[in-house]
Amino acid sequence: LEEDGAIPCSTNPDWCEVVVINVTSIASKASQLTTPQSHVILVTETAATAYAQGVIGGQLRRAFNPVWGPPQPLNREGQHSELHGKQGGVLILTRNPMPSQLAPMLHLDPALRQAWARVLASGRVVCSAFAPGKGHRTVWYFVVYGYSGSRSHLIIREANESLLKDLFDVAADLGSIPVIVGGDFNTTVEESEVLSAVSHSGFFNDLSLLTAATRDEP
Repeated sequence: LEEDGAIPCSTNPDWCEVVVINVTSIASKASQLTTPQSHVILVTETAATAYAQGVIGGQLRRAFNPVWGPPQPLNREGQHSELHGKQGGVLILTRNPMPSQLAPMLHLDPALRQAWARVLASGRVVCSAFAPGKGHRTVWYFVVYGYSGSRSHLIIREANESLLKDLFDVAADLGSIPVIVGGDFNTTVEESEVLSAVSHSGFFNDLSLLTAATRDEP
């Protein structure tokens, strides 16, 4: 599920609407996140410092349960506002009263544990586990903010491909656990060998196609 995509929602509790938003900086756009009536919002490029996560997280908790990725360092030393960090940062919002938590590591395979460690070390991914709808089954949601510039710089593209491969390897090995991976990949299925392989793997469905088909319905 890519940026600005959504899974259609209905009043049926078996449905859960998921939206992906790139906010560029959450400090100036936090109020906009409380407007959509979506059940889950996958947020990229929050640029949120540790201070911003505390302040803005308090505001968001009125409507959502936030699960933050690592905080971003200050954009520059001596800046007046401690809310604005460097480019990057991810966040998963689940609408109250749905409880959510950082997903635990379930992998026993050493290679996959190392892959997940690399994903976490990038600071570009966070994963939240919760049970939407009637709460009968837990779903794992991953939000990722890919490396900007990956479309034009080879070294950055390779780093982005490695990040995506590790992420989808980890997600695929969860087996029967339902998984949604969304965010701003900073690449496309056509440009990324990893995303192309994932889309043809049979393990994942491209929900952006479902979104497009639904929007075309009368």
